[in-house]
Amino acid sequence: RQATNWVLYNNWEMTAFEVTGIPGTLAAELKEGLALTGQWKLIKGRQRPPFSAELLAKDLERIRLFLATRGYPGAVVVPSAVPESTSRQLALTIAVTAGEPVRIAEVTFSGWPDGLAVPDTSDNRFLAVGQIVTDVKVSGGLEGMQNYLLNAGYAQVQVEMELLPRG
Repeated sequence: RQATNWVLYNNWEMTAFEVTGIPGTLAAELKEGLALTGQWKLIKGRQRPPFSAELLAKDLERIRLFLATRGYPGAVVVPSAVPESTSRQLALTIAVTAGEPVRIAEVTFSGWPDGLAVPDTSDNRFLAVGQIVTDVKVSGGLEGMQNYLLNAGYAQVQVEMELLPRG
């Protein structure tokens, strides 16, 4: 497949913009954060900016980063367009193949205080086996563990997390 020279379509009117293949509930959140989505105007409806190769490149990076921070670091993002040369209009689709999410395979504790029970990881404050690895879950799990130890009387506690790939 030959690469598209997107600069050729700069300033063309975008008649449609679609992102496909986003997993589950992430689609709406993602699409609202993309520049090419445009803005909703009360009387005029959806107003998209003219196409720009630079905006497309930035939106592709936004999609990759968005998915990586939500457990899909290997997502493949491919734009395609249906151009109408005579009217200088473009229908743009970005197809995403998210792949399998990265999940927690094992949780281990090192340096754990003697006599203190390890917390139940089914509690949402902690990382648990099977959860999708997201930035929010990792930072929340770290904070949850720190608070658990602080509440147990370990005022000087420092908690660190190390994520290791399996395989």
